[in-house]
Amino acid sequence: MMRVMNVFIADDDTDDLELFQEALNDICVTCNLTSSKDGLEMLNKLAENTYRPELMFLDVNMPKMGGLECLEKIKAQQDLKDIPVIIFTTSTSATTVELAHTLGASMFVEKPSDYNDLKTMISKLIQIDWSHRAIPVPASNFIYKAS
Repeated sequence: MMRVMNVFIADDDTDDLELFQEALNDICVTCNLTSSKDGLEMLNKLAENTYRPELMFLDVNMPKMGGLECLEKIKAQQDLKDIPVIIFTTSTSATTVELAHTLGASMFVEKPSDYNDLKTMISKLIQIDWSHRAIPVPASNFIYKAS
């Protein structure tokens, strides 16, 4: 029997959320996706959920609370800090990448514009054994490059 994988995502773009859900469903029948429209809603869902996500994706620019602030709050909580958090965004400024790395993100991913690239990216990321990745992640392995 395949193990269920709980994936959380916070993104205020409903089209991006729907594409992510479709791509995840296409490649992982045992993945459950919990989505939020901003970081504050994500923190509330983390607080009320009885199960922990194995992997989280956070967009950077969202209303109420952005992904970097949400990341900082997750990493400050003892029971959440070990959850791998991937910054998943269109904002690729060096400052944003550096801040995400400093705050403890597991990886920085630029949102793919192509659906097949999105599926490939999600497939690769859900197959990583995050428990064996170094924390902090070496800068050389921090940015996901579509290949």
